Amino acid sequence: MTFPVVKIIDYKDRLAELEQSTNPMALVVAAQLKSLEAKKADIHTKYDVKLQLFKDCFKKGYTKDQIHILIKFIDWIINLPEKYQEKLNDQLLILKEENIMPYVTSWERIARKKAIKEHALESAKKMLVDDVSIETIVKYTGLAKNEIKRLMHGAAIPLHENR
Repeated sequence: MTFPVVKIIDYKDRLAELEQSTNPMALVVAAQLKSLEAKKADIHTKYDVKLQLFKDCFKKGYTKDQIHILIKFIDWIINLPEKYQEKLNDQLLILKEENIMPYVTSWERIARKKAIKEHALESAKKMLVDDVSIETIVKYTGLAKNEIKRLMHGAAIPLHENR
């Protein structure tokens, strides 16, 4: 068997190519190259390099698990003082919030709507037992008046005149 030997430093002149690639290993190699450069740089540059690598993780469209692994790797190879790491953690939280856009399948959307409707119906039943007006129930549950009236009849809840 033969195994090709590859040195990360051999990719130093191909950094732009690595940055364009969507292959997670390309980001790992780029991160390692940038960490080597950052070791010689000041703390601000290290911070900027690490933040940019985190941003790249989200821009490339990797899965949640891949992003988690890549961020752990980047964190391991580029160390920052606690003050800078805290600042970076805040930025990472913002990145996560901005980039949480998972695809929701049609059956997941239907299930979510069904769950929301069931919760609204359960809430309406409780409100009816507490003698809350139909208008208030409609306002807070989003259910239609006729749905609430059906609930009243189905649950043997007396229909009051003020409803």
